[in-house]
Amino acid sequence: MGNADTKLQFRKAVVQLISKTQPIDASDDSFWEQFWGDHDTSIQDVFTLIPASEIRALREEAPSNLATLCYKAVEKLVRSADTGCSTHQEQSQVLNCVRILTRIIPYIFEDGDWRGFFWSNLPSKEDEECIPLAHSLIYALCDLLFCPDFTVSPNRKSGPDKHEDLQTIDSCEYIWEAGVGFAHSPPHIPAHESNRTEILKLILTCFSQTIYQPSSDSWTLANRWISVFTSADNRHALPLFTSLLNVSSLPDNLFINYLSRIHREEDFAFVLKGFTKLLTNPLQQTYLPHSAKKVNFHQELFVFLWKFCDYNKV
Repeated sequence: MGNADTKLQFRKAVVQLISKTQPIDASDDSFWEQFWGDHDTSIQDVFTLIPASEIRALREEAPSNLATLCYKAVEKLVRSADTGCSTHQEQSQVLNCVRILTRIIPYIFEDGDWRGFFWSNLPSKEDEECIPLAHSLIYALCDLLFCPDFTVSPNRKSGPDKHEDLQTIDSCEYIWEAGVGFAHSPPHIPAHESNRTEILKLILTCFSQTIYQPSSDSWTLANRWISVFTSADNRHALPLFTSLLNVSSLPDNLFINYLSRIHREEDFAFVLKGFTKLLTNPLQQTYLPHSAKKVNFHQELFVFLWKFCDYNKV
């Protein structure tokens, strides 16, 4: 979502979703496509254009519209996983759905009456097996984590113009990093890693339901999201385990070694000044509004500062 007109269109759709007195029909594709259609919404745009107060208002005042929004977003992810998510347009729509769900799911978890929503069944034909919405979401996200040309590099043995079927793909051939169960290091493509990260953030958001439960329930109730993700029914469980293990167990980083060797007082002062300048930048008074931009990675910066101190204890 790179221009003001598209942002305005998205914002109008959010307002309409909340203000509609009658439930918006799930078959009204022209309306729902406004949320993940032919545009790129950054995660910052989504968080800005869908304020927390309005998500809560939607939950309380138009619950059917919130339920339909979640259902339609999950449906879009499932269909994309079924078709292979091979075009740039479809990949952009998947990321838009992922970002919207990442934004609204915590506000579903914080309301006790809504916590069972994702465990209700998807609308289906009578002769089809009923599948909880949570199962469909987790399995679709796992499929998309091993999607050639989207989250992993393609296996060119099948030809450059042939897209593999995500339902039959052997994801063990697409493990993200060399190590356990995989000897060859795949190409590192930043766009693929970024897309994987966004999907993993949504999965972690789903796992966070325990945070919103009473502490007494956390001891007696298992986290069903994690149970589904780690179950034998998830055919990607093994490659996901090895991928995450291999990525987190990469060889020693020389930069960390060099970082731990910094010892001069003036060097520490220089680094601390840099951290402070970045973190306090929005507090600087200027004549022009918004001329001093805040950094969008302050949490990562705090982690970096903590690790910097951890590696330089002496």
